[in-house]
Amino acid sequence: MKLDTESKMSFDRSIGTEERFALRRWFDSLVETQNNHNLEEFGALLSDALVVDGFTDIHLRKESYLDFLKPVVFENKTAAVRYPNIAFSCKGYLYHVRGDFEIYIDGILSCEGEIEIELVKNDEAYMVARKTFSPRMMVAFNL
Repeated sequence: MKLDTESKMSFDRSIGTEERFALRRWFDSLVETQNNHNLEEFGALLSDALVVDGFTDIHLRKESYLDFLKPVVFENKTAAVRYPNIAFSCKGYLYHVRGDFEIYIDGILSCEGEIEIELVKNDEAYMVARKTFSPRMMVAFNL
């Protein structure tokens, strides 16, 4: 059974047509880098000032977030990440992405909840600046 990782995306009126196409392509590459287990390419999509909340008791920065995900997503070839329903909006210079987040291990749902992502645009490229997962939990994986 192949897991469908296609995201249903919606955009509010704050995002124009060309930006919608660019955000779709960028977000698809974000999902693809995780599901192809490419840690280096995924890290390039993250801002150096990244702050991540909700996966652990403490805030994670870029390097600690990558270290956290490495055994769960990038070294585990049976892992798959999905964002089944997401919505984009823009306020000022920040793009907001809200929706569902799921991690599957061996085709079994291992982690799921709501995700909020803030993106910044830097020289025609989007970068993840903040990621908040809820409900806050300690994720336990048997690897």
